[in-house]
Amino acid sequence: MPKSKWIAPPHTIAKHQIYAGYLTKWHLIFSRAKYRSWDRLRICDAFAGVGEYDDGRPGSPIIAMQTNAENRRSNPSACPVEFLFVEDEQEYYIRLKQNVESEQQKRPSAIWSCEVRYGDAETESRQFLAANKGTVTPTLFFLDQYGYSKAPMKLIRDVMQHEKHEALVYVNWKRMKPYFTDETKADAYTRAFGCDAWRKLIGKRSGAAAEAERLYKQCLRERAGVSYVLDFPMRDKNGQVIYWLFFCTNSTKGLAEMKKAMWEVDSGDGSGFRDGDENQPLFPNLETFGEDELASELLARFQDEWVTMAKVEEFVLTETPAYKYAEALGRMWKRKMVETKEAGKGRPKFTDPNLGVRFKPEPPPPLKQPELFPLS
Repeated sequence: MPKSKWIAPPHTIAKHQIYAGYLTKWHLIFSRAKYRSWDRLRICDAFAGVGEYDDGRPGSPIIAMQTNAENRRSNPSACPVEFLFVEDEQEYYIRLKQNVESEQQKRPSAIWSCEVRYGDAETESRQFLAANKGTVTPTLFFLDQYGYSKAPMKLIRDVMQHEKHEALVYVNWKRMKPYFTDETKADAYTRAFGCDAWRKLIGKRSGAAAEAERLYKQCLRERAGVSYVLDFPMRDKNGQVIYWLFFCTNSTKGLAEMKKAMWEVDSGDGSGFRDGDENQPLFPNLETFGEDELASELLARFQDEWVTMAKVEEFVLTETPAYKYAEALGRMWKRKMVETKEAGKGRPKFTDPNLGVRFKPEPPPPLKQPELFPLS
């Protein structure tokens, strides 16, 4: 039986802040896209829960509805959004339906289409996919499963095969790690990873969480065909991984916006938190990663090689914690650490994806010339 008490721990609140931050950008970007062929956007929350916590704090379904309503209030031309919320526990489903209907009544003109279904997450997600087959409609799947196998790799693959589809996937390490030697769980692990790669984790103690994270990312790329994966762990008060969020996209723009949402939750300076310790960074590598660190990474990867800014952007977004780079490159240019193929004077346009650039170490300062007639 499901527990009747719903309280959001700090890491869940952080997860929802990231989700809400990205939803705002996602909604407006696709609404303002030039030459768009779609007249709406779609969101599927396949593990919706009850929609609202016991203290009145909104859950992911209500967050999505409120974000959409606010966007359409401030931007009347923003696309309407078609929502699907799925829950497979009957008690939760009843509460979810009540909470969603209550939210709809508050904003009848802002919520265009909203459906709550009682059923299996994978089955309902596939029906949602099939309903839009053959069209290009930007769609976001929030696969916030309680464990690790109810959003199988094959489902993620089928989602990501559609143009302009993205997924935010939750994988619970605490529920996954105790049972690798239990053969009754083998099929569940294989569903989660899409193959038997998880068996490399059997008997592994030191670094098991990091290796599982690496393997799952690899499977998302190789098995689900995801071009770009952004992952971040949520930790308990002892610093141990509870779960990961994996953001799956085939767009560098989507990757940049999700990184931006992550930095905004973390206040942009590493002052995030983990459960039980508000001074512990949520994303520790953001605390020390600045322009000097970005310059070092770019030099290490591209020194003396001519590359386009499109390739530089992809490297920054996929291989570093950063999402901003144009200002940093401008300062590197002033320090004579980057040259371009662009003719003419003045600062190059580092936002031009076709601009050719080459990185080199900062030249040493000029030697001071001795005075010909030193004063005595």
